[in-house]
Amino acid sequence: MQDLGSRVAEAVVLVRALPQPEGRPGEAVAILALNPYHQWLKLSPVSFRAPEDEQRFGRWDRLRFRLSPLPPSADAPAEACRADPRSIEITGQLRAPERAGFLSRAVVHSLEQARQAGRRLALLKPEVLAFEAERLGAADLLRKGAELEQLRARLDLVGQTHLLPSGPCPYAFRYRLRDADGERTIACQDWEMEAAFLKWLRLHGEKTALEEMARCYGEDLPRNGMALVMGAQEPDGWRAHAVIPLDTVAQPTLF
Repeated sequence: MQDLGSRVAEAVVLVRALPQPEGRPGEAVAILALNPYHQWLKLSPVSFRAPEDEQRFGRWDRLRFRLSPLPPSADAPAEACRADPRSIEITGQLRAPERAGFLSRAVVHSLEQARQAGRRLALLKPEVLAFEAERLGAADLLRKGAELEQLRARLDLVGQTHLLPSGPCPYAFRYRLRDADGERTIACQDWEMEAAFLKWLRLHGEKTALEEMARCYGEDLPRNGMALVMGAQEPDGWRAHAVIPLDTVAQPTLF
């Protein structure tokens, strides 16, 4: 396995994750990535101070960067690491024919095994039973709006408010699925998923937006192949950070 304390590292970007409302003031956007050894890395801080910077770090980009030591912490997840933001450079992109094979080496089928191994990030390939959308009640929508404003205030300290939507998404999305541990319901805290709904809502109205979400996330992706980037949630739950297309391949490819 790669020594995560080494000076230089490489990884492929999978998710750009917004900080959680309960996080530290000024906490920046993090990147969730896989290195050539198929280990998860949570890179932070990563700054996108302008929309043009935001576009520089997208899914499938190959990054090279210098790692800085993290302060000792008994509860620090194994995936956490600190990247020198000035050192991050894009060296290319993982080609489309290589993606499924590369990700297949990181796929897990049991979230319980991942947790027992001390992992707080996992790429789960489940059997999707249903995709569900539930309209938020007034109290939940107000709470979500307040959390969005907390994030806006915090990201304003690092010049990243342009990453946030103009308002809260009025729906909560989740998957009912089956993995090696049995059936479970997973909340989708995926800002890209919410952004897709808000775009369709703005262009076509609520009814069509919900139909498009059901078609895309409930039919097309499960049929064509998908995996969920999962994050552990205390005390013993999980949430989905992102949905990744994962077509079946006959033979894995090299990184």
